Amino acid sequence: MCASGSLFEFPVHITKQHAGGTTFRVFAKETPEIRKLNDRLREPDGKVAPYRPGGGATYDDTEIGRGLQSVARVIRMDAGIRAFAVDMGGWDTHENQPPRLANLAGQLARALGAFHADLHDRLDRIVLVVMSEFGRRLRSNKSNGTDHGHAGLTIVSAPHIAGGVMHGSWPGLSSDRLDNAVDLALTTDIRSILVELMLGPLGTPGAPVAVFPHFEPKKVGLV
Repeated sequence: MCASGSLFEFPVHITKQHAGGTTFRVFAKETPEIRKLNDRLREPDGKVAPYRPGGGATYDDTEIGRGLQSVARVIRMDAGIRAFAVDMGGWDTHENQPPRLANLAGQLARALGAFHADLHDRLDRIVLVVMSEFGRRLRSNKSNGTDHGHAGLTIVSAPHIAGGVMHGSWPGLSSDRLDNAVDLALTTDIRSILVELMLGPLGTPGAPVAVFPHFEPKKVGLV
């Protein structure tokens, strides 16, 4: 997730917020800016000050809800941080997938909705990408779940993109169109999506060469 500006200006990952306080997992050398940010988050007694979301937003007390709330909080602090990464686990649904997947999708949807409501006045400067490490097998296993697969999907929210539609080619679900006859076939490299966002709403035309050297992106159609 990136706010517009240089992707490399302030390489800090803020990933989790626990009930009763905020935990910032920082993957960068501590700097005076980091220390100032920490000071701004705390009240005189040293406790983390409560966050009050904008736009009437309410975040669920879930991993993704706490994570996106932490990101929104720091964005509203105008601390100069340009890129964030937030994790959401639990998607390894090898058994009993239907209710588990429905619950996870609901958590993600509500967290994204709260994030957009919270930052409604800044969405013209925010690019959000939802992606997974890998997909799931097309067919279920004997435990009413699915095993590790190949391709999946990516969700993008950003200003000035062709939104509201599905991008990329659909390979189909017949066995002859699946990867090794079991997985959804890959048609779009995630790097091509990120390159279009760098060239478009992120306004960082020099970033693709630095981030993905020797990569030749294909047109996705977001911008």
